[in-house]
Amino acid sequence: MIQILQEKQLFGSVGVEVKGKSKFNICYWCFFFVLFLLGLCHHLFDLSPNSKNSQTLSINDVFPISLSHLSFYLDSGTGREFGIPKQQVNKVTGWLDLSVVYGSADERAAAISSPKNGKIDMQDDGQNLAYNVKGIANLNLLGKKIERLVISGDNRVNVQPGLLTHHTLWAREHNRIVDELLVKNPTMTDRDLFLLARKQNIATYQHIVMYEWLPLLLGPLYIRKHKLSTYKAGGQYDSNNIDARVANEFASVAFRFGHSQVTDTLKRLNDDLKPSKYGHLNLRDNYFSPGRVMKQGGLDPILRGMIWTASQEVDTKAVDGVRNFLFGTNTKGFDLVAINIQRGRDHGIPDYNTLRQKLGLTAKLSYSEITSNAEVASQLEELYGKEGYNDMDAFVGGLAEDHVEDGTIGELFAHIIADQFYRLRNGDRHWYENIGVNGNEKLMEKIKGVTIAQVIERNSHLGQYDKVWDGHHAGDRSAFLIPEKNERNRDEL
Repeated sequence: MIQILQEKQLFGSVGVEVKGKSKFNICYWCFFFVLFLLGLCHHLFDLSPNSKNSQTLSINDVFPISLSHLSFYLDSGTGREFGIPKQQVNKVTGWLDLSVVYGSADERAAAISSPKNGKIDMQDDGQNLAYNVKGIANLNLLGKKIERLVISGDNRVNVQPGLLTHHTLWAREHNRIVDELLVKNPTMTDRDLFLLARKQNIATYQHIVMYEWLPLLLGPLYIRKHKLSTYKAGGQYDSNNIDARVANEFASVAFRFGHSQVTDTLKRLNDDLKPSKYGHLNLRDNYFSPGRVMKQGGLDPILRGMIWTASQEVDTKAVDGVRNFLFGTNTKGFDLVAINIQRGRDHGIPDYNTLRQKLGLTAKLSYSEITSNAEVASQLEELYGKEGYNDMDAFVGGLAEDHVEDGTIGELFAHIIADQFYRLRNGDRHWYENIGVNGNEKLMEKIKGVTIAQVIERNSHLGQYDKVWDGHHAGDRSAFLIPEKNERNRDEL
């Protein structure tokens, strides 16, 4: 079935960007924010052909590439008895704790910390992440020189320029907070500086994720339904009744929706919004190339390009850079759509309708109930058969669904994601709004009303009067939305 699903008519056309721009004016920065958040749910899986200590699944008939195996790391302590399935190994923390910046393991956390003033280690310019001179394990699928890749809390940091930009921005924010603390507390120890800056940085991140980004994704109906509007509305911290662990269907299916938002080109714009002299970045040519950011104009042109460019619609289309050239070369690469489908199957995610029913949603009894797009409904029927909606992979069905009211994803994904973020917030004892934790009341007051645009402004040269903000909604400098005046010219973005 996966072979069939890779046919051009459903997931795109080779060499042609067939996607549609987001109808809610979500900008490309928003996609990279999702990619950054994916640090919540990364399991151990290897795209190299010589993986050890893992169980492998033969995929010769799945991927149009030369590798013979895709290795998923499974917990050797599971699956030994009937009814107890094999479980995947998670390699990161499941909390909204910025572990993608600070690390989930002691070795990595120690490697990114500067020995001076409690800062995150940076290059001599103080602006770019430090090179990986300590040999910490990094994702490096193209075999680049280890010491020419940078290091952060998540080993994906070098994967592509947009993701590197996010990692760098939050590291700069940590160091900015340290400088702020030093002015008021010049005798504070390095450790205390690091921990206090980390705490404030995490709180800022949590606030932005929950109250600025999530409403754009889910729409007001799901925000209210899942009690996400305020901490108090959700019942605050509840350790007895809330399981905050990351759900399998969230990690392996629903939160992969962002892969549909990718565009093939990452624009780089000067302060006059004209293209950088270094040109734009083609996704397929810039995997594991941090130098393209650090040595070609830095973060600012990329930040402008992401804010000024509309992301692609969440749907059953994927651009060439991820369908055929993921982590690849000019002639071949991986297919992320196929990987996502195979990931869901490997994790034991049931078919689309079974998953809906298990989550308390009604089953769909026709393709036209799933999507109002007659063309997509016809393609799904051709691929899966007349009643194939009962066998359809949940990832495919979720992408095909009509979006919820004023949201950017369909009902299945909205339900899974809303539930997960409610549990992540109200099941986290250290959540920044839990006043039972020492210092949180003062912290809440400090970050009240903070936005991602403010984080960008104070850690780049994109000040509040930068042209990239011109025409934003009601004067709101939202880094998640493209400017209103660009709505009429989105095909040019």
